Amino acid sequence: MNIGTRRTREARLITGALALVCAIACTGAVIPAVEHAVNLGLVWLAVLALVAAGVRLVARRVRERREERADARTAAIWRAEHAPHLTRQEVA
Repeated sequence: MNIGTRRTREARLITGALALVCAIACTGAVIPAVEHAVNLGLVWLAVLALVAAGVRLVARRVRERREERADARTAAIWRAEHAPHLTRQEVA
């Protein structure tokens, strides 16, 4: 693989992205509706990112609790089969 080709492609992508941002900024300076639309889109993008992060956090906590309960259940079954003297309670 030619490293020069890869760097050229990366440079083109970065330059294109910067040109797009500059073009939107220039257009927004002339036409306020474009600036408003871009700002609204960025706000919605931020809200979506926060919602996605919240959903991932809740899903992770639910999965961890489910795994902990399954581990506890497996440990109890193993103790009942292999170490019954640890699970029996003597009545005095």
